[in-house]
Amino acid sequence: MMHEATIADLHAAYRAGRTTARAVTQTYLDRIAAYDRRGPALGAVILTNPDALATADALDAQFHASGHLSGPLHGIPVLVKDNFDVAGLQTTGGSAALVGWTPATDATVVAKLRAAGTIILAKTTMSEWARGGFDNINSVLPGFARNPYNTAYATGGSSGGTGAGLAANFGVVGLGSDTWGSIRNPASNNALVGLRPSWGLVSRAGMIGLYEARDTAGPMARTVTDLVALLDVIAGVDPGDPATAAAAGRMPPTYAAFLKVQAARGARLGVLRQAFTPPACDPQVVALLERAAEDLRRLGAEIVDPFLVPEFAALPPQPHPVSEVRAAIERYLARTGPGFPKSLADIVAAEQFHPLHEVGLRATAVAPPPHEDPRVPALEALETRMRASYLDAMARERIDALLLPVAAFPPKLNGDRNVTPSGSTTWIASGLHWPAHGPSSPTWRAACRSVQAGAAASPHPRRGPAAKKASTSAGHDELALYFLVFVTAVFTMSNRIVHRLGLVTPSPVGLHEAVERLHRQGYAGTVQYILAPAQHASAPRDRGIELLAGHAVGRRRPHEECAIRRGRLKHSAQQRRTGA
Repeated sequence: MMHEATIADLHAAYRAGRTTARAVTQTYLDRIAAYDRRGPALGAVILTNPDALATADALDAQFHASGHLSGPLHGIPVLVKDNFDVAGLQTTGGSAALVGWTPATDATVVAKLRAAGTIILAKTTMSEWARGGFDNINSVLPGFARNPYNTAYATGGSSGGTGAGLAANFGVVGLGSDTWGSIRNPASNNALVGLRPSWGLVSRAGMIGLYEARDTAGPMARTVTDLVALLDVIAGVDPGDPATAAAAGRMPPTYAAFLKVQAARGARLGVLRQAFTPPACDPQVVALLERAAEDLRRLGAEIVDPFLVPEFAALPPQPHPVSEVRAAIERYLARTGPGFPKSLADIVAAEQFHPLHEVGLRATAVAPPPHEDPRVPALEALETRMRASYLDAMARERIDALLLPVAAFPPKLNGDRNVTPSGSTTWIASGLHWPAHGPSSPTWRAACRSVQAGAAASPHPRRGPAAKKASTSAGHDELALYFLVFVTAVFTMSNRIVHRLGLVTPSPVGLHEAVERLHRQGYAGTVQYILAPAQHASAPRDRGIELLAGHAVGRRRPHEECAIRRGRLKHSAQQRRTGA
């Protein structure tokens, strides 16, 4: 019963007495032991939690005594990316320099997970210092993490350990972080649902970051419903992360209220072909996107193809300033104990890195402080212009959503760093901070008043007078609803391709039915909703708050097993006996 088990499946089994938290935990631990270091050797897990079974026993005893589940995630095994602190477990960020560093306290999101009744099962691998969006390799584990659907291919990064682990049924749900696509890429590669939430909706306290203005912590799962259950637990205000302050009083009691269908009818969708123009795209990816557009048309959506953002070419991807990357990593290093490095210069001098990351780390180690780096304010100004450009174009054409690939090329083979292009489009949402404001519409405002969804913070509350103005926008009552949907198709069992596609939309209609239909057809999806103030005459365009509002209904197409080599993983005799 463990294969592709959901939260609801396990809770029903607990209540019916068909299994226990200990049996479930042991089954997942056995599966990790069988497939992570042996067999296909996926390399998704850095370490398992030696206290996992004791936690499960305590949960079983509590349930036996009370007859009630201890919380919304009672007995649910969770995989945690190794840039989140878990008290009593090593945190490395994928760096050999931190091997042995064991924090005494949990990251805020981990503490919330424990309080909800989860079992912290394992710490998962990641790109070293979260630097790498297409594969996962670091100086802690040997070799690349492997995609469970075809081990020759990359998991996507940097949350690829959580992605591969969930795809291989090493846990039920998991934590990732996303700065430039690090949840969305592995969700795409591994046929999962992954969410980059609105900036400031989920605390990052106790997480090793990469660029504070873009860093997010978010949920990953095999179904949208499970992802929402995890989001309900981890979202919220945390004094340890000031970015979450504006969420106070603006979150719904549960995001599950937004799990609805029947939404594509009447939506006006624009195909953003500027993001995947030939030859910078794979024909099979484009064909899948066009098929999805036709599916949406049959569901009642109006397709505008092509839709153009006039300034698209003038607003290319903008990597993180290395000054900000250095500052983010060294903020975490300052918290480590005696004997651990306190700067990237220390790590570089000791040559504690994987050779594939050497060039980037050496350049980052000598970067100036952010306040002395002219690229930081220049980038912020460019992102403000980018938001205005996209939103103006969508308002002018009355576009509810943009349709584009998550990546315009298939996942890479492990080791392919300089041959095959990636075609990633995740930089669009990361750069937009989706968005600071939106077009005014009575329909949108009415929908938002009825939804009463919760708010996250303005993109840059920590910098200057403009940031102070942005933070005051939480007082506006009328809000316009935006959301971003990424839909990804599953890995084919040939050694060929993972098709990926996405939807980006500022509309309250939701497209829930469309996403549900695509899931039933074998797609997987990540969904992001963003809420921003309506464009009042009295509201300057730089006043905005971002808000994650909800998710679409959908379930990943079940797979009998993760593909390995040219066959499939088979249950061991022990796993068959335990119901794995």
